[in-house]
Amino acid sequence: MNIMEPAVFIFCALECEAKPLLNQYGLKKWRQPHSFAIYRAEDRVLVVSGVGKTAMAGAVGYAMAIFQPLNPVLINLGIAGHRDIPTGSLVMADTVIDADNQEKRFYPQWIGRWPCQSRPLSTLAQPDFSYSGDSLYDMEGAAFYQIALKFSSSELIHCIKVISDNLDQSAKHINAKAVSSWVAKQLPATDAIIARLLACRQQTTELPPKYYQSLIERYHFSVSGRIKLKSLLQRWEVVSDRAPLTFDQQAFSDAKQLLRWLERQIAGRSFYL
Repeated sequence: MNIMEPAVFIFCALECEAKPLLNQYGLKKWRQPHSFAIYRAEDRVLVVSGVGKTAMAGAVGYAMAIFQPLNPVLINLGIAGHRDIPTGSLVMADTVIDADNQEKRFYPQWIGRWPCQSRPLSTLAQPDFSYSGDSLYDMEGAAFYQIALKFSSSELIHCIKVISDNLDQSAKHINAKAVSSWVAKQLPATDAIIARLLACRQQTTELPPKYYQSLIERYHFSVSGRIKLKSLLQRWEVVSDRAPLTFDQQAFSDAKQLLRWLERQIAGRSFYL
């Protein structure tokens, strides 16, 4: 794994949510123009998606296609409403629900105790000021989580929310300055969460198999292609008892041709337990 690759990806819907993080992490705007505002430091990336499920899903897929990270920490950081939690409070989602399709439910994996409280998070297509039940309410979390699961493991994917409105303080009165102030005050707790997730990632992210790095540098693989390449190389190590894989890298015109060749090599090996 290239240690210079970004390990942390933070997705915000609004610029005012992202603003406090830019100075905190030394993030700079990256290679414009892009479909989304992308900011980067050495080990982390922040993407501003715009409001709504479609925008957030697009931002996650877009960033993963550009950077193609290995088992990254993926965070949706932004504001949410709740019935009675005070504004400015930090809350993590212990369940993520698409309110428009109740079958879409996601359950983040917890690593010990977090430095904040937790609640279920319901993602709506349109704002709702009724604050029914004990859920947080936002407009991006479920779309973020659904797409993020395609690119990392669930213990490294989380929705972190700062309460912006409740029954006493309506969402109609939210302003950008207040949002940035709330997020800034919660940066120490946010940093603690990210540090714990990075430690978990270091423990669980295995080194890529032999040949993986040289092959992705020589051929252009899509995100799914990289995943398949890694899987095939791991299978080769098992069925061949880690025998060298002899081939001429110049013999393949593209990544798909190489993957088909690897499949044939594995299929041709006898393997017994």
